[in-house]
Amino acid sequence: MVDLPRLGPYGPKPRRPQGARVRRRGARDAARLVGTAVRARVADVLAQSAPHDDGGLPPEVQHVAWTFVQSASQNPPNGSWTGDRQGIGVPSPGDQESTWTVNHDFDVYLDNGAGRPQGNFQVLTYNVTGEFNPATGGIFFQMNNPFQIGFTQDKILEKAWWTGGVTVGLRPLSASDDQALIWQANEPATPNEENTYTSGDDFEIGFSSEEGPNASFTINNERENTVPDWGVESHTQRNNLDWEFTARSPCDTRQQISGQNGCFAEGFGQNGTPNQPNALSLGQLQFATSARWRTTGVLSGDAANLTFFGGVGMSVVDTYCQLWLVYWCDPQRKGQPFETGPLATAGLTTFSLDVSAVNPIPVQSLTLSPNPANGSAQQRVTGTLTLERAAPMDLTVLISSNSQNAVVGPPIQGGSGSSTTVEIPKGQTTGTFAVQTNDNGLQAGAHTTAAITAFYTTATVEQLQINRP
Repeated sequence: MVDLPRLGPYGPKPRRPQGARVRRRGARDAARLVGTAVRARVADVLAQSAPHDDGGLPPEVQHVAWTFVQSASQNPPNGSWTGDRQGIGVPSPGDQESTWTVNHDFDVYLDNGAGRPQGNFQVLTYNVTGEFNPATGGIFFQMNNPFQIGFTQDKILEKAWWTGGVTVGLRPLSASDDQALIWQANEPATPNEENTYTSGDDFEIGFSSEEGPNASFTINNERENTVPDWGVESHTQRNNLDWEFTARSPCDTRQQISGQNGCFAEGFGQNGTPNQPNALSLGQLQFATSARWRTTGVLSGDAANLTFFGGVGMSVVDTYCQLWLVYWCDPQRKGQPFETGPLATAGLTTFSLDVSAVNPIPVQSLTLSPNPANGSAQQRVTGTLTLERAAPMDLTVLISSNSQNAVVGPPIQGGSGSSTTVEIPKGQTTGTFAVQTNDNGLQAGAHTTAAITAFYTTATVEQLQINRP
C-alpha cells in the first residue's frame, strides 16, 4: 500500500507555473498509511515520514493517509554584478543558499452511511503545506551592500535573490483517472486573494456505526493564512488544480518591468535603484493549498489505482541596475526557478494511490477460547477476529461486550458493557483481544451469556458463556 512517487520525463510546461466537530463519540481513525518521503531530486529517498493528525476520527470511519515530503536546498546562480564594470566597485557577494520543504498529504475516506456498509463512494483530499527560505542565515548574493561609485558609496545597485512566487499544481495523470473523480472543493478558491487566504477541508462523511447506519462526522481543519504584501490566485479548473502565489508589494512580480510597479525607486526625485523587497520575500514564506474529490462510486481493482502528477515551483528574483547613468539606474529584473515536481528539469513527480485501501474486507470468523469460561476463576478468554483476506492497511476494529461479566475494555458510558479496539496489521488476516471474565452477581451453579461484537462496517457477534461452578 505504500506507493513511492515515481519520477519520469516531463513534457511541455503547464500554463501557470480545527478542530473536528463530532456527531458521535470515537477514539481514533480506523487505519492509517503513511507513504515514504521523497526528495525533489530523482531517486533520493528519505526515511519514512510521520503520520499527520487523524482529527479525532471515530474508529468506524474507514480512512487511510499518505504523506509525501520533498525537501531540498540549492544555490542560486550569480547575480548581475559579479565584478567591476563602469569603474564601479562591487561589494563582495554572499554565498547564498535557498531551502524548501513541501508536504503532500493525501487522505481517503469511505462514505458508507445511509445503510450501505460496503460503501457509497470514496472521498479523496489533497493538502499541500510548504515553506521556502531564499537565503539561509540571511546571506544573500547582494541585498544591503552599497556600491562604490566614484567618491561615493551610498547606492545599492542590486538586490538578489529574493522570493518572487510559488506555484502549486496537481492533476490526474490519465483520462480514466480524471473520469473516476468528481471535483468538490478547493482552497484558496477565489480567483485572487491578497494578504489573507483560506486553506484546509470542511466536509461531512457518512459512516456505518454500531448505533445505526446513519452516523456522520464533520472534518473541519480550515484555517486562515496571513501573507502580508503577497497574494494568491486560483486557476483551478475541474480536476486540474493550479494556484499561484506572488509578491505584490512593493514589487508586483506579476507585472512587467516597465512602469511604476514598485520594484524600483522611480518616483519624482528618486534615482531608480531597486526597492527593498517585503519581509516574506526576504525570509521564510509558508504556503498551503487544499482540494477535495469524491469518486463516481466505490472504486476497486485496477480502477482504484489513481495516479496524479504535480508539484511545487518556487522562483527567486534579482532586481538590479544594468547600468549606472550618472544619476540614474537602468532598471532590470530577472527570475530564477527552484522547482520540484512538474516544473523540475529532473522530471515529473507522480503520486500513486490505491483508494480501495478503505474498502471493507468480509469477516471470516470471530472465535472465543475457551468458551465456556470459568468466571469464578476469572478466566481470561482470547478473542480472534479473522478476515477473508489480508488487510490492505492497518485496520482498527471496534470490539464490545454487553455484559459486566465479560469485560473487554473501558466501560461504555451509560451502559453495563465495555468496549475496546483490535488492530489488524497491514498484510495480516487476524487480530486478537482479551476478554476478562468474572462471576459477579452469579449464584453457584449458574451461568450468564455475553454477546461479544466485532464491528467492522457491519457487526459480527459471538456468544460467550460465563459459568460459576
